[in-house]
Amino acid sequence: MFHIRSKFSDEEIYLGLQEDKNWAYKALMNGHTEALKNYVLKNGGSTDDSIEIEQRALIILYENIRARKFIIKDGVKISTYLFSIGQNQWLSELNRRQKNLSDIGLDLYSTDTDSEFEISSNELEKILIEELNSLGSDCYKLLKLKYYDLYNDK
Repeated sequence: MFHIRSKFSDEEIYLGLQEDKNWAYKALMNGHTEALKNYVLKNGGSTDDSIEIEQRALIILYENIRARKFIIKDGVKISTYLFSIGQNQWLSELNRRQKNLSDIGLDLYSTDTDSEFEISSNELEKILIEELNSLGSDCYKLLKLKYYDLYNDK
């Protein structure tokens, strides 16, 4: 499956969503949700789950843009923000399901198929490097200072 790139910039989509423009929703869905759907599918979700999480993430993104909780800046990608919203929604859904199964005496993670619910370390590393490379220099420096330099000082 190929990834459809939007002909609109993130800033244009952001402004379009603020103004409630239909083309902005279409551009967002066509260019920014495929990675999220794949994440859900690779981590134990069904096609219906991926669609549900995509819809939840889009609604939260829209609400955050309208409430000005998310403001686009240089080096900030809508796709990264949307992915993190969706990832949190999916992890919450898995936790909810685990709690429901625990309540009836079943353990979702007790089988040998734990790998179905996790990204392989190679995939995770690839995604992480891709996202780090897309950061603005100030953001990258901040993360490096906070995590890498602090970790190596100990």
